[in-house]
Amino acid sequence: MVNAVTGPSAYLLSRLRVGELDLVVGRVTDNAQILGLTFEHLYSESMTLIVRNDHPLLTDPVAHTHLDHYPLVLRLAGATIRKFADSLFVQHGISPPRQRLETLSLTLSRRYVQCSQAIWVAPCSETGP
Repeated sequence: MVNAVTGPSAYLLSRLRVGELDLVVGRVTDNAQILGLTFEHLYSESMTLIVRNDHPLLTDPVAHTHLDHYPLVLRLAGATIRKFADSLFVQHGISPPRQRLETLSLTLSRRYVQCSQAIWVAPCSETGP
């Protein structure tokens, strides 16, 4: 029998460490919980910005200079993907907006972007249909 458990990396790694899980497949993290564990790099992924079909960023050539005017959809603070997103904003001198949705839910992220002016910062692997 195979049981698949999902959750934040810290949760999964803690269960792996005490023997409640046999294997964790997830993003490489700089979390101290990986110390002493063996891991294998399976793939690298790119990040992308996701907006709805009629979002102003798609038609206004200068809208990208005002990214901080739109709500963001981000992973929870501390998540590896969130660190990449935060770094992206720092590198481009963009102050993240105060209005943001922080979640691990792909379904909620997709729906919020479809119904708002939000920008979802996500790995390309999570942006499928």
